[in-house]
Amino acid sequence: MPQRKSMLTESIDRLSNLRNLEALDLSDNSFDRKILSSLSRLSSLKYLRLDDIVFSERKNYFNNNSNEFSGTIPSSLFVSPLRFLDISNNSLSGRIPTSLGNMTMLSHVSMSINQLEGPIPVEICNLDNLLLLDLSENKLSGSVPSCFNPSDIRHVYLNNNQLEGELTYAFYNSSSMVLLDLRENKFTGSIPQWIGTLSSMRIILLGDMSYLRCIEARWD
Repeated sequence: MPQRKSMLTESIDRLSNLRNLEALDLSDNSFDRKILSSLSRLSSLKYLRLDDIVFSERKNYFNNNSNEFSGTIPSSLFVSPLRFLDISNNSLSGRIPTSLGNMTMLSHVSMSINQLEGPIPVEICNLDNLLLLDLSENKLSGSVPSCFNPSDIRHVYLNNNQLEGELTYAFYNSSSMVLLDLRENKFTGSIPQWIGTLSSMRIILLGDMSYLRCIEARWD
């Protein structure tokens, strides 16, 4: 029998008065939708988890037919000093907002297991401090922006999407990368030779991508 989620309702709005709050974890809860409008007032927030949540009201702010956290990603989640954002395992849809690129302090972004669609916005290339990016298990399409190659990123999960095109210079300068998961997409062309120069790499997952051609790469 599944464990019942916690119920956090009216009192959650009082968090908006905590202007020095830096970390907030509301994952695996059921709470009042008012919390979403309150988040934008948390000007010092750096760590935010909203994964696997539902709303306590029957009539949902984003979807009148269910109480899941659904609809497009609300702009109130983008608090400028934020460094950790996890909104995975919900029912979010639509495109990833281009305003994500304004959150230049972000080091961890997880939006996995949603219904996000459209391309990965080129503005993601502004996130030079990223250490982890997880956009897996969505409906994202288009190519990975070639400008996306943060030098310190270590883990990238783009698996189980509908991404396509060639792997040109995305990740080209990501010398700290340890894990790259691109499984179950529609990439074409060859595995780039420069991937063999990423000396920190430990795991590369390219399964179920018959469009890719294997080539001999140099591994240092």
